[in-house]
Amino acid sequence: MLCRRALADVGDDLELRSEIEEGLAVAYYFMRENLVAAAALRTPRPLLVEMTYFWGCAGTIQGVLQPDTRYHFPSYFYLQFYIAHVGPVLAAGFLANIDITRAPTAGHIWRFAGLDPTCKWEKGSKRPYNPDMKRLCYHFGECA
Repeated sequence: MLCRRALADVGDDLELRSEIEEGLAVAYYFMRENLVAAAALRTPRPLLVEMTYFWGCAGTIQGVLQPDTRYHFPSYFYLQFYIAHVGPVLAAGFLANIDITRAPTAGHIWRFAGLDPTCKWEKGSKRPYNPDMKRLCYHFGECA
C-alpha cells in the first residue's frame, strides 16, 4: 500500500517512477534473502539452507565476475566487496555441514572440521572428521 502511494505521488515522471520501482524490487529481494538465511540459521530445514546457498551463489558469481573497479586491493571497500559477495556462499556451506543440535560448542565444530590437534586418525579406522568441512574451513581462511 505504501508503494502504491509513493508511485501515485510521482505522477507522470516515468524516469523517477522507474527508479522507485527498481529500488523497491531490489529492497524486496534483499529482505527476502536475508529472512530466508535467518530462518535457515534458526530452524533445521534443508530447503531453507539450499535456498540460501543458491541465492548466495547467484549473487556471488555476478559480483565477483563484474566487480566494482573504483576501488583497488589495499582499500577497505575492495575487501568489504569481496567479503560481502563470497561470505554468503561460505556461510551456506557451514550451514550445510554443521548440525547445531550435535555441536553445542565451538570446540565441537572445530573437532568436526578436523582442526583439533589432539584428534588422531588411527590407521584402518574411520576418519574422525569431515573432509568437506575441513576444506571449507581452509577456503574460509584463505578468503578472510
